[in-house]
Amino acid sequence: MHLSPLVLKLQPILADYDHTLRLYPLPTALVLADKYDQYKLTYMGCHVFNPGTLSSNTPAFWMYKPAG
Repeated sequence: MHLSPLVLKLQPILADYDHTLRLYPLPTALVLADKYDQYKLTYMGCHVFNPGTLSSNTPAFWMYKPAG
């Protein structure tokens, strides 16, 4: 998995720093918090969550309990 802060058409690729956005090995959970709506999905065994913006007037709370 490779994190990309921009859409693929606009993202510049700087070969010296490309490795900094790679996720290998893939984590079991990834939490993203940005201005977009809440969502959750599973990608190749990695649980991806977006609780939405953390600076809104209606905060959200999500809990992830790893199996163990």
